[in-house]
Amino acid sequence: MRAPFLRVSASLSALVIALAGSASADTAGGIVIDGSATIGVSGQTTTINQSTDKAIIEWQSFNVAGNEKVDFVQPSRVSITLNRILGGGPSMIDGQIDANGRVFIINGDGVVFGAGAKIDASGLLAASTDIANANFMSGNFVFDQPGSPAAVVVNHGTIDVRESGMIAFVAPKVQNSGVLKAFRGKAALGSGEAFTLDFFGDQLIVFAAGSAPGIKSGEILVDGEIRAESGIILLTATTARDFVDTVINVEADLVARSASRQGGKIILAGGDQSLINVAAALDASGTPGGSISVTGGKIDVAASAELLTDAKTGLADGGDIVVHSRVETKFAGLASSEPGASNGVGGDIALGSDGVLIFTGTARAGTPPRAGVITLNGQEDDDGGAGGGSGGGSGGGSGGGSGPPIIIPGPPVKEEASDSLTEVVGEAGKVYEGSETYSDPPEFGGKVLIGGATAFDFSAEEDGGSGAGDAQLLCMHGLSAAACGSGDGG
Repeated sequence: MRAPFLRVSASLSALVIALAGSASADTAGGIVIDGSATIGVSGQTTTINQSTDKAIIEWQSFNVAGNEKVDFVQPSRVSITLNRILGGGPSMIDGQIDANGRVFIINGDGVVFGAGAKIDASGLLAASTDIANANFMSGNFVFDQPGSPAAVVVNHGTIDVRESGMIAFVAPKVQNSGVLKAFRGKAALGSGEAFTLDFFGDQLIVFAAGSAPGIKSGEILVDGEIRAESGIILLTATTARDFVDTVINVEADLVARSASRQGGKIILAGGDQSLINVAAALDASGTPGGSISVTGGKIDVAASAELLTDAKTGLADGGDIVVHSRVETKFAGLASSEPGASNGVGGDIALGSDGVLIFTGTARAGTPPRAGVITLNGQEDDDGGAGGGSGGGSGGGSGGGSGPPIIIPGPPVKEEASDSLTEVVGEAGKVYEGSETYSDPPEFGGKVLIGGATAFDFSAEEDGGSGAGDAQLLCMHGLSAAACGSGDGG
């Protein structure tokens, strides 16, 4: 499942190199077509003085060389300047852009921020899909005029928005190889075409339902760090029915943790046709822990990956972690939602699939009597395809089969356990199905750290809802009386 990463990285990197060699360094043909603003040039600095909350400027080209600077002077931190580029080719940003408000850069061929780019603003949108003038000026941020199917938005520089600000990249292909910072704000990368920008919701980018006729595939590559302390990090792809192949690769850390506040939210939402590869840390730890959600068609969490929603102080609770796929989940990494050292409870960890879950990793959520709940959930129909389960730890599936829901292959994961934790390891290739309840931990090839050996239940049970017998769960509890999904915990 790792091959798509190499394809994404190579194709985007080659494109960036080619564009860098052909780009000119200029901002030319700027005309204010709505709102009120003036454009002035002094030496290597272009200054836009804006007197209305929103303004639209159309440029023939918008390129900023390494020795150049563009200043946006706006009425407030929520003011927006929409820069629409009409000339051919992506915009090349190698210099500096400063703004006390928000800057939108719309180029149908894409936007490339070079290694020397430095962006300091309250908000930044770089997208290949345009918006109608009337919608923008009225605050209806519906972007429904797609650009080139080959458009890219790529960052190799440093983009640092001010507190509670936003960063959004939207194009068929998106890559961050630089640094994105959104302190207590939102950082979102989206692969797709038509979308709505939602400043107030968790998902800053909301793709339109229906078809995406211009493009058939999308790519998101993160090989540079994204940080949003106590904020929201979103990687998302359109769920349009024509969008048949989307790859999301996370090769660098996504950090939404906080030492003094609640941890943030990290959301990877790929749609039913997507492949999501995670090989780095997703960290939403805090006081209390935040949340992590990874959903897609197929999900591969590598052994190098860590999903963390741990409590960072002694009195706080751990957060929640959900990893759920439509077809297959491979989980070889670490999922951790530990409570504070002196108080609080562990969070809930749900690793599952509507199809097959292959678990070879580690999950931990505290020790009794303050442990959380770890749920492994897999489901497969009689033909070996994905059933109709609804995901998470609820087990409320409605599929029609009873094939092997959970495969935990060997060799066993090797990791030393402390005296207060139970290490559960076993033989290779063990497959669990049915509704048996075990008085002792059964053999399997992963490891779950859930507390003392005398104070937990480990069960493989069928869901007790309307789809009983369809969604089969393995649930591990810190307390013997804990509930498992809609079951009774054995």
